[in-house]
Amino acid sequence: GDYLMGKSKDLATGETRFVNTAGDTMTGDLTISSTAGQLKLTDTDGTEQNTTIKQSGGNVFIQARDNTNNAGIVFAGNGGGNYSEHMRINASGIVTMPNQPMFRVRCANNNNVDGTVSGGVILAGTGFYQSNTLVQAGSHFSISTGRFTAPVNGYYYLNFSNRLDQVGSGYVYFTILDNGGGVVVRNLTNVNTTYQTLHCSAVHYMSANDYVYVRYDAQSDAYVNHDSDGFFSGFLIG
Repeated sequence: GDYLMGKSKDLATGETRFVNTAGDTMTGDLTISSTAGQLKLTDTDGTEQNTTIKQSGGNVFIQARDNTNNAGIVFAGNGGGNYSEHMRINASGIVTMPNQPMFRVRCANNNNVDGTVSGGVILAGTGFYQSNTLVQAGSHFSISTGRFTAPVNGYYYLNFSNRLDQVGSGYVYFTILDNGGGVVVRNLTNVNTTYQTLHCSAVHYMSANDYVYVRYDAQSDAYVNHDSDGFFSGFLIG
């Protein structure tokens, strides 16, 4: 009783080390000194909804509970009073990130493409990509330039494939290149056939504002058809 009365007296006389009512403000660090110390936030409506933050074995644990069940954890921003979800870990541990950079677009049918020209053919515009098929998080892929521009530093998974029709002679190839002209990945074949699909995929590190694009080259056949059975896609791994 004396202990509690002492704390009440401290609060009443302006002591700032204690927070016990709504609206109280604490400045500085909150330190929990205990062998198994933890910070627990609990709803007071009797529904047993609570969040516990604790450290154990060199790890920090964030545990969420909804009655007797696991609960999800949401990381969100609230800039300007507008709620914006950035990442969610649901009760089963599945992670979703709605703003994670990604894109996917289907190729367009383009006949008699001459890949023998100097520098090859850069795949760009509606002649090579169907604008109505573009799906992306953000606005980092441009149909008009055929470029995906990295919004942040990181490793990206990139993939391109398309079917070539009526290759009559020589070799043909697709290349994913970076903004410095460096080869990220290439697929080349000298098999002359009616239907042939080439695939290119790679994990590539990109700095913010770096970009990648696709180029088509041919050794001797200047009249190769590009079909619409292919896609260009990519996403940030981390």
